[in-house]
Amino acid sequence: MRRWDERQHGGLVRGASHAVFHVLVADVEETCGRVESLGGKVVHKMIDDGADFACVHDTSGNLFGGFHRRN
Repeated sequence: MRRWDERQHGGLVRGASHAVFHVLVADVEETCGRVESLGGKVVHKMIDDGADFACVHDTSGNLFGGFHRRN
């Protein structure tokens, strides 16, 4: 669990008090670029040696994520 205020939070997105649906993508950086080019917003992105994750809002404000696991 991560802490950034008085409450405990799990996961990657601050303030998300609900499940966030994630989908497997071929390339997180490319997916984030496409989301932004279509009017969405990247909320959080984490590029790591083992896996890449991102949470985004679409143009309707829906929150979802994408991930790519490196071999």
